Order: sequence, then C-alpha cells, then structure tokens
Amino acid sequence: MKLTIYRKMVLGFAVIIGIMIAAQGYMLFELHTLSKEAQETLTLDVQAVDLAKRLRSLLDEEDSHARKYSITRDRVYYELFQETSREFQKVLAALVRTEAERGNLLHQVAERHHTLLRSLPEPGKAGRALAPAGDVGRSSHIEFIDRSLKGLIKLSQLAIDGSTSAFVAATDRTTWIAAALALLTILAASAAAGMIAHTITRPIARL
Repeated sequence: MKLTIYRKMVLGFAVIIGIMIAAQGYMLFELHTLSKEAQETLTLDVQAVDLAKRLRSLLDEEDSHARKYSITRDRVYYELFQETSREFQKVLAALVRTEAERGNLLHQVAERHHTLLRSLPEPGKAGRALAPAGDVGRSSHIEFIDRSLKGLIKLSQLAIDGSTSAFVAATDRTTWIAAALALLTILAASAAAGMIAHTITRPIARL
C-alpha cells in the first residue's frame, strides 16, 4: 500500500517522538538506578556511623555507672548500669543488622560487653570493688570495644567518601551520556524532518 503524504508525515513525527521518548526513558532509568544505589549505600554507612557513636557514648555512661556503684554500692547506680547495658545491646544489635560484613568484629564486641556485665556483682552479693585507677580486666575490655567502634566509624566514613566520589563520577558520566543522546536525538529528528520535507516537495517538483 502506497503511503500518502499525510501518512508519511504522521509516521515521521511518530518516529521523532519515539526517539525522544526512548532517550528520555533511558535517562530516567539511569538516574533512578544511580539515585537508588547511592541512597542505599550512603544510608547504611551513615546509620553505621551514628550507631557506633551512640555505642561509644553508652559505653562511657555504662562504665561511669559501674564505677559509682562499685564505690557506693547504691542500687540506683546498678539499675542505671543495667538500663544503659540493655540500651547498648539494643543499639549493638541494630549495628549488626546494618554492618553484616563486619559481623565478626561486632561479635567480639558483644562478647567483651557480656564479660563486662558479668564483672559487676549484683546488689546484695559479695564482690570486689573496682580500684580507683580502674580494674585492669574491665579497662582492657572497654579499650577493645572503644577501639573497635572507632575503627568501624573510620571505615564507614571512608566508605561514605568513596560512595560520594563514585556518585560524582557516575553523575558526570550520566551527563555526558545525556549530552550524546540529545545530540543523536537532534540528528535523528533532523533526518526524519528532512525525509518528511522531501516526501512533500518531491511530488510538487514532479508536477
């Protein structure tokens, strides 16, 4: 079936519109994928930093309550110690879910923390008070936990910096791709427009 001039014009414009839709659709897909990956990576690393900092703060509070209780044997300090310890374990569990790749290190942190909990005698039970300079065993566990959390924070911050750099590089690459697609779209649209114009002017030239 021979195409009329009207049908040729409709077909040509449909090709132009199709090219533009395909180019825009590809760009939207790339930007969505890039945004999703960056958001997931940055969210997990930022959460890990926040949780690790929270754990360091809780560790200091926990040790402070433990020392006060060991000196005064006041049950209030012991209850504060227990409450802080439960919060520490809760935040640590959240950090384990966030940092699955560093589960071994966090498992050691959890073991050291359990040792700290057992080192403090319950009210009414006999137990050795902490020395003024700090119990050597407790201090070593606290230093290990604190050092591990510091290392985790540093690694997470490095991961954030790396993700940011990768996001910037990917954005630049996507910008170049967008420019190339825009140029190709203009060329394709120009070619389609030229074909449409030719189909109109050729019959007139023949007449």
